[in-house]
Amino acid sequence: MPSDYSDREICKLLEFGFPIGFHRNKESMSLLQDFKVQKEVLQVKNHRGAVEFPNDMEKYLVKELTKGAIIGPFHVNPFDHGIILSPLNTVPKKDSTERRIILDLSSAGGTGVNEFIDKDNYLGEPVSLTYPRVDDLVSLIKKKGSGSHLFKRDLARAYRQIPIDIGDTFLVGFAWNGHIFFDIVLSMGLRSAAQICQRLTNAIAYIYRSLGFDIINYLDDFAGVEIPELSEKAFLELQNVLASCGIEESEHKAVGPSTRMEFLGIICDSVKMTLEISIERLTDIDLILLEWVGKEFASKREIQSLVGKLNFVGCCVRPGRVFISRILNWLRYIYQDVKKSEVPELVKKDIKWWKKFLPLYNGVSMMFNS
Repeated sequence: MPSDYSDREICKLLEFGFPIGFHRNKESMSLLQDFKVQKEVLQVKNHRGAVEFPNDMEKYLVKELTKGAIIGPFHVNPFDHGIILSPLNTVPKKDSTERRIILDLSSAGGTGVNEFIDKDNYLGEPVSLTYPRVDDLVSLIKKKGSGSHLFKRDLARAYRQIPIDIGDTFLVGFAWNGHIFFDIVLSMGLRSAAQICQRLTNAIAYIYRSLGFDIINYLDDFAGVEIPELSEKAFLELQNVLASCGIEESEHKAVGPSTRMEFLGIICDSVKMTLEISIERLTDIDLILLEWVGKEFASKREIQSLVGKLNFVGCCVRPGRVFISRILNWLRYIYQDVKKSEVPELVKKDIKWWKKFLPLYNGVSMMFNS
């Protein structure tokens, strides 16, 4: 690690594992159970999303055991103290028949592991988690000039190659078919996983920049821009940096130097200097807006989903960002509410604007000046 890098702990954390940030106190430790009898293990319930897809679950366990990402199976609790077993769930992967396995660490009623992980502090230090935007990639394209080459590399398995502190293993257990397993890498569903992953890739990006290249990193994705004469070298150097850090790359997701590349769902073209959203994505968002027209009440999750979709379009349509701000303010206002909230009249007007605008938009926008 370069001597001038501010995060001096990152190498030790990568070597010995990242604590998950679980606050141990009387309330949190009351979640621990003994599970010293297999009858107790058999009573652990998983979500329907896991139970109804047993083949996917079995494949997952075999793969994770092979990768050394989980330990088990155990018939009973292998520790000399209590453990926490959280329910498993699965969700469909985008553009795939496979399922993504998630450990539900945010159990109903706020009694899960995540409840005792502070999202604003980690190991006594404040967390300031900021992600790069498509605008940041646009800035790099403008810096390198029209016709510059874009490239991309991804970490393999996202969070699932980042080790956790062995002392936290007992907190991320789960049961399947009467057997106990434990994650020894970041769990999909862990509150602190995103900021830990971003912290790691921030360090990798810093090393890469010290070689004289530009890069942005969004969680496990890296996107770079370089002049054509240096783009192949820049692409290969990023591979070398990942390998030297002991990070496994998803080689089939790598995108070599080109003047056109998709990043965060947006297609960037450095020759036309445009940003593009596919017509299929626009159609999906239009259908969601149709559901919102005439809606009188909405849940927090529904509002978050809408904001996410509109923010996506807002990456390309800057004037449209004005018509997202009031929806964001509404979301902040009702964030702690459990029940559905009434849709404000001004928000209804913004939704009508989006519903009227989207059919007229062809999905292509010019790269604006900052």
